[in-house]
Amino acid sequence: MFKEQLAEQEEFDLKVAVDAGLGEKLDLLLPIFKDYMLRRVDDTIKPEMKVKDFMGAMELGEDTLDELEWFERFFPANLEHKNIVGAYNALATTFGEAAAASAEGANNNKSDGLLNELGQEVRERDASNLSDGAGDALMTDA
Repeated sequence: MFKEQLAEQEEFDLKVAVDAGLGEKLDLLLPIFKDYMLRRVDDTIKPEMKVKDFMGAMELGEDTLDELEWFERFFPANLEHKNIVGAYNALATTFGEAAAASAEGANNNKSDGLLNELGQEVRERDASNLSDGAGDALMTDA
């Protein structure tokens, strides 16, 4: 239900967003995006509902994503939940590789304990969710 292939326009929109500035924030966005998919996406969300409208309520530090200029400005408003897995995978692999390398270099130059703690917390929750089977329906083919 949430794993339809990205259409050319949606893939183009993601690429434009990454090139315009979202790519610089993928190191912050991807753990939250994955957490959102594993913990919040369920059968109450219709496939045609916009991801940005819901994911904007996710927290990053003391702010929600929809309070952050880069999220409001660059995250594609037309992305629907039916494509959420494809969008995440595209951001994490196709577009994320270059951004991750760039972000890793930037993170090596500055210490940011809050982000490291947040990333560790998300990784621990992901490991816990995957080990107890949560999220299997979302992440595996039905």
